[in-house]
Amino acid sequence: MKKMLRLVVVAVALVAAAAGPSAAQELRFGAQASYGSFSEFGVGARAEMDLGHLVENLSVSTSLDYFFESDGTDHHTDAFSRVYAYDYETKLWALNVNAIYDLRMLDIPETFQVYVGGGLNYTNEKYDYPYSGLYYVGSYERRTDNDGFGLNVLAGCRFNLNLMVVPFVEVRYTLGGVEDQFITSVGVSYSLPR
Repeated sequence: MKKMLRLVVVAVALVAAAAGPSAAQELRFGAQASYGSFSEFGVGARAEMDLGHLVENLSVSTSLDYFFESDGTDHHTDAFSRVYAYDYETKLWALNVNAIYDLRMLDIPETFQVYVGGGLNYTNEKYDYPYSGLYYVGSYERRTDNDGFGLNVLAGCRFNLNLMVVPFVEVRYTLGGVEDQFITSVGVSYSLPR
C-alpha cells in the first residue's frame, strides 16, 4: 500500500510539474470501466492535462484502475499420487502515466477527437491460495504478490458532445508489468472550467 501511495504522489507531481506556471490549461477528471485480456473487469479514476503550451496537441493522462477479484480452481498431484485441489483469488490494480497526442490534422469532424499515445505502467497483483487436498486433512493459506513496470501503447477517441462532459473509448496494450495484456476502456471525463 505504501508503494502505491508513493507512485500516486510521483504521478501527480509529474503532471503538476508539466503544467508549469500556466495552470490555466484544460484539466479533465473522469471515471472509466475497463476489460483486460488478463485482468478482466475493472473500474478506475482518470486525470488529463493539456500540455498544448509546450507542444501543440499534446496532453498527459494518468489513471488508477482496480480490477475486480477473479476466482479459479487448480489441482496438484504430489509424489505419492495424492490430489490436491485449491481455489485462488486474484486482486489487481494498475497505475498508468501516458503522453497523448491528438490527431487533429486528420479530416475527421471535430465531434470525434482521435488520439494515440504511449507511456508507463505499474501493476500490482495479489494471489490468495486457501489450500486443501482430497487426501489431506486441514488447510493452509498462502499469499503471493507480483508487481512490475511495463510500457503502454494506446489509441482512443473522445466524443465532444458537450463542452463539460466528454465520453471516450480507449484501447491500450501493456507490454510487461505482471502480464502482457490488451485493455479496452470506456468512460467519461469532466472538463474543469478555465
